[in-house]
Amino acid sequence: MRFNRLAWGIIAGVVGIAAGAVLQTLEARFLGAPKPASFWAAFLGAGGAVLWLADRLGLMASPYAPTATLDLGQHNAGGQDSGATAQPRWKWHFDLGMAAGAAGDVRRAWPHFSFAVRLAPLEPYPRYELAYTLTRLGQWDQALMEFRRTNELVEGFFMVQTEIYICEGVLSGLLDDASVAVIRQIQQLVDSGRATSAQAVLSSRELVMRAPACALGYYYLGNALFLQDPKGSEVALQQCLTLAPDDTTAIYALTHIASHKRAAGDIDGARAIWSDLVAKYRNNPHMKTTQALFLRADMA
Repeated sequence: MRFNRLAWGIIAGVVGIAAGAVLQTLEARFLGAPKPASFWAAFLGAGGAVLWLADRLGLMASPYAPTATLDLGQHNAGGQDSGATAQPRWKWHFDLGMAAGAAGDVRRAWPHFSFAVRLAPLEPYPRYELAYTLTRLGQWDQALMEFRRTNELVEGFFMVQTEIYICEGVLSGLLDDASVAVIRQIQQLVDSGRATSAQAVLSSRELVMRAPACALGYYYLGNALFLQDPKGSEVALQQCLTLAPDDTTAIYALTHIASHKRAAGDIDGARAIWSDLVAKYRNNPHMKTTQALFLRADMA
C-alpha cells in the first residue's frame, strides 16, 4: 500500500506540473493569458507533491506495517504487538525514528517519534525518545514538557528524571551547551562500559569545573573514581547529594556510598542507607538495581 501511494504521488506530481506548464505556455502564446484549466493542472501537481511528502514522512502508513528490526524489549509497556508479521502503527513509526536517530538524522527522527506519540499517548518509550530528540534539536522547553509527561506515565522510566534535571539546568542557566556536550560524552562512556575509565575521570572533572553547582558532575566523578579512589569517590558522591540531584541520581549516589561503607566494614552504616532509600524511593524502578547489594547475606 505504501509503495502504491508513493508511486501515484510521484506520477501525479510529475504529470500535473508538466501539464500545467504546457497549458500555461500555450495559452500565454496563443490566447494572451493563461486560463483556469492550467491552474487546475498545477493544483493537481501540487496535490501529488503533498501526497508524496506525506508518504515520505510516514503519515500515510497503513495501520500495520512489517516488523522492523529494532526491539522495544521490556520497555514495550503497552504490550500491543499483534504477531510476528504485523505490529501497531505507533511502533513502526517509533522504529523508524530510532533508526533515523541512530544514523544521526534527528530532523527525520522527530516527525516519526511525534506521530508515534500521537498514536499511542500512553506509551512512555516513544515520548521519551521524542523528548530526547528535542534536546538534540535545542528545543529545551518542549523537551522538558515531554520528559515530565513521560515521568508521569512511568515514574523513573529509563533516565527520564536525570533528563528532566538537565533540561531544567539548561533553561535556568545552570548548564551551557559545552556542559551538556560533556554530559553526553560521559553518558556514552557509561553506556559503553567505560564509566570508571581515565577518560571518564577527566570528563567528570571538566564538568565539575564548567558547572560547579551541577550535581551530575560530582556524581559522575564519584562513579568514575569508584574503584581506583574509594575515599575520593565518596567525597564526590556526598557533594552530589548536597546539590539536590534528581531522584535517579540520588538513588545511585547513595547506593555507591553504601557500597563503600560495606567494603570498609561499616555494615550498619550501609544498612541505614538502605532503610533511607526504601523509605524515600520505594516505588522508583531504579531501586531494583540496588537490591543486588542490599540483599547480600552480610547486609540482611
